[in-house]
Amino acid sequence: MSLSFVTAYSIKKTRTGSAAAVQEILGKINGWELVVILIAVVISGIISFFIGVKIARVFSRNINKMDYGRVSWGIISLLFVVNLVLSNWIGAIVLVTGSALGVFCILSGSRRINLMGCLLIPSIIYYLV
Repeated sequence: MSLSFVTAYSIKKTRTGSAAAVQEILGKINGWELVVILIAVVISGIISFFIGVKIARVFSRNINKMDYGRVSWGIISLLFVVNLVLSNWIGAIVLVTGSALGVFCILSGSRRINLMGCLLIPSIIYYLV
């Protein structure tokens, strides 16, 4: 995450939605603002680490009591609804298409890094031009 802000500062192009939003609010990111953003990233990372460890302890104690299928469908449903609310139906189509590509990659036995290359190379070419 911090590298996306460094990229926005150094080459003035964003690679993530959060960096684009921050750049839209601030305009041009200067050195001091980059330092503040990086400090916030480090602090939030440290806090989320400790919260994640506590949550992992709770889940690891109760993992045998959970129905894995229900948890998976619940998470999928939650992700779909959040995506639909935050983006729109086009975002939902992108989510379903990306998920289908990922599942196809696994079922076909190909390596996931090949799929990443197929998705990243057009993006890199688009931003270079």
